[in-house]
Amino acid sequence: MISKEKKKALNKLIDSFIKDNKLDPDKTKIGFLDEKENIGKIERLPTGIIGFDVLTGGGWVKNKINQLVGGESVGKTTKFLVSIAYWQKIFTDFVTAYIPAEKSFDREWAIKQGCNPKATLVYEPRLAEENLDFVMKCSDDESGVDCLIIDTLQALASGKELYKGKKKDGTPSDTERSTNDDTMALLPRLYSQFLRMYTSKAMDMLTLILASQVRTDITSMARDKEKETGGNALKHYNVLNVKMTRMGDAQFPVKEGEKAPPNSFPVKLTILKSKVKDRYRLNSIKIYFYHGAFDHRFNVLCIAKDLEIWDGKHITYEVNGEPKEFKSRGIKESVEKAPDDLIAYLEPQLMDAYTKLVMNYIPTNEDEEIEEDGAL
Repeated sequence: MISKEKKKALNKLIDSFIKDNKLDPDKTKIGFLDEKENIGKIERLPTGIIGFDVLTGGGWVKNKINQLVGGESVGKTTKFLVSIAYWQKIFTDFVTAYIPAEKSFDREWAIKQGCNPKATLVYEPRLAEENLDFVMKCSDDESGVDCLIIDTLQALASGKELYKGKKKDGTPSDTERSTNDDTMALLPRLYSQFLRMYTSKAMDMLTLILASQVRTDITSMARDKEKETGGNALKHYNVLNVKMTRMGDAQFPVKEGEKAPPNSFPVKLTILKSKVKDRYRLNSIKIYFYHGAFDHRFNVLCIAKDLEIWDGKHITYEVNGEPKEFKSRGIKESVEKAPDDLIAYLEPQLMDAYTKLVMNYIPTNEDEEIEEDGAL
């Protein structure tokens, strides 16, 4: 225990430091844990996607920096849109700003995933600097933005890549660069500067989710490996980093001779970094996409078949103590005709089964070797 004299001296030190630096005592994170509840407080932002929320321990880490890493066509954008729609349903006065930096935003697709057009804020930036300056504005206490998603970081060019120098007013000049001009490592330096500025300014007011593309690392002579581009700062500053990988195998509830629907596939979610308890690196789990979209019912039915809770054809279940049956002759019938009470019956079982898988995960020697080999 700390003596009263020393506690008094320490409190005096804290008060003097806050006063001398003209800090807000309510926002400054300094003090003893039993007195300052805002230090190290971890809250979650659920996404409504069973596999993702179980794997991460409840969803994205609220008011921190999170990162989603994946290759092309793995479902990153769709996952974001589904999450935005879910937040619009369960939260009151919660605003998400979505930045489609890849310039491929499809408003009809966003609405199809459930996004309310009257409550969906979208900004399509021209340059990387404009993108990051907008994020800094959103990190202000009174911006009105609760969550901000950048999809993806590597998509935009810096003004220094496009123009030579600046005008007197500080705007980029009209003199365009040539592709012969060397701008090596410009974006990594820009992101590193931005993350230092952001973490120094943002005081747990904004949930920031960064999406990153991965590329094949051609420097590896042993085997192809995927590497996240943009510099080391991106992985150092985030609290939670999840990778999405499109898989080829699937336990779809198909009848004999039936093919899986076009553009329907499973995705493996893997934790690459976690600074929260009970969630470990390289732990993974599966979710399912249906016709390129995320369909909650289809995801539940596929996971249930994966976990052998049903065989994809017949299941007996209970509702208020009364036995019921559901028979299916294929994927389409399963998705269209599975009763809501069956989905509600399966959901808690999937949560329990997936939670046990996640909590019982033990890293293998092979997993550790992959990680140490520098894949990411």
